[in-house]
Amino acid sequence: MAPTTSSEIRGTTEGRLSPEFIINVGKTIGMQYKTVLISRNLRRSSTMAFYAVCAGITAAGGDVRDAGRMASPAMPFCSKGSECCIMIGSPDRTDINSMFLSNIDGSLFTDSQMKAVGSGLDTEKELPPYSRVGRIRKVTGGLENYRSRVTEYVGNVDCHVVMDCASDCTCFVAPHLMADLGADLTSINCHPDGRSPGRMPAPEEQNLKNLSRSVKSSPGSIGIAFNSNGTRLAVFDEEGNYLDGGTTLAILMAHMNPGKVALPVDASLSVTDALQSSEIIWTRKGHRSLGEAVKAKGLDMGGNMNGYFVFPNVSYSLDGITAGALMAKIAGETNLTQLVSDLAPSFRSDFSVPYHGDREEISKSIHDKVSTLEYDNLSEVDGWRVDMESGWFLITLSEKDETVYITAEGRDKMYSASIMGIATDIVKSSMKKLNV
Repeated sequence: MAPTTSSEIRGTTEGRLSPEFIINVGKTIGMQYKTVLISRNLRRSSTMAFYAVCAGITAAGGDVRDAGRMASPAMPFCSKGSECCIMIGSPDRTDINSMFLSNIDGSLFTDSQMKAVGSGLDTEKELPPYSRVGRIRKVTGGLENYRSRVTEYVGNVDCHVVMDCASDCTCFVAPHLMADLGADLTSINCHPDGRSPGRMPAPEEQNLKNLSRSVKSSPGSIGIAFNSNGTRLAVFDEEGNYLDGGTTLAILMAHMNPGKVALPVDASLSVTDALQSSEIIWTRKGHRSLGEAVKAKGLDMGGNMNGYFVFPNVSYSLDGITAGALMAKIAGETNLTQLVSDLAPSFRSDFSVPYHGDREEISKSIHDKVSTLEYDNLSEVDGWRVDMESGWFLITLSEKDETVYITAEGRDKMYSASIMGIATDIVKSSMKKLNV
């Protein structure tokens, strides 16, 4: 059964994402979409998955357009004539493989589209006759068209950038784009030398020690790293300090000053401070809802706390590469280290407890209690985010593990502890039983 609330189908070669299962996915996609654009990263398992899904699509009478090894943000720029896109390869992990399903404008598949895929996987398929087997043909131009569009959008960059592409498909476009923009570039893991990934692919601090050292040894430079398909960004300032996703998002938002922006409900105070003159559209936590919200509501951009961004003037794809170019532009005009030091401090804490009893009953009780509070803003997109004078808290009930997750952030430790206490009291009083 395919997932119905995610645009990603993932598993291991010997497990859920076996060749047989991938062929079935291909048959399902081929019966629902006549022409499918496919790209993949440089993992050996991704090559296997590519040929398996092509076999399924063509057996069902669909045509495949092979984009080769291409970073995900570039796919919309060679998707003309296609009806959907598949990006093969887990962007952040080496122990599994993935297939991401998206529309030709870059937006990830919606819940309804994924439900249709899930239903198709569980349905017996009557394949067309041999004479109607689909075809596979190469498509080109996506990388060049993407580079041209981002160059037009970003403008000139006057900055020394040390870039790490994890020796995966991002290396075919990101370094060339940075050169197009005028930046001085030093590359790490930016060559497809058969070692994919050249490091652990998630662009997190513990995986980027070589990049940090290179930035520190190159005065005035900044560091930029991507996951294996270019959808996610990590940044190091001029002193080689890793900027967490919230800090990067806050700096980018302050620079872009969008009129309307999509943010997840766990966005930090530094981000909302940077957007005081903007209209914020809250989305569910994570990155999947960003492109969908930006597209549906005509927003100027979207971003989250983990280094994912959407720029509709480029496409609706998750696009860490464009975000990296914009951060380099900002660094060339000012100083990232100074911008980070100018951010107002805040204190954030997390707490979780299992819940017992009827979920709907607990939810109603939490809603009623939250409604009695004095607050500046309330969002119920993904739980309850309550913004108060000097901080906020978020209460989320997970259906998967029957756990209540609470996050609180305040301008000082005492206020943060105070609003965490308010949120915890609401949860405790709303449960029939609480096992802490």
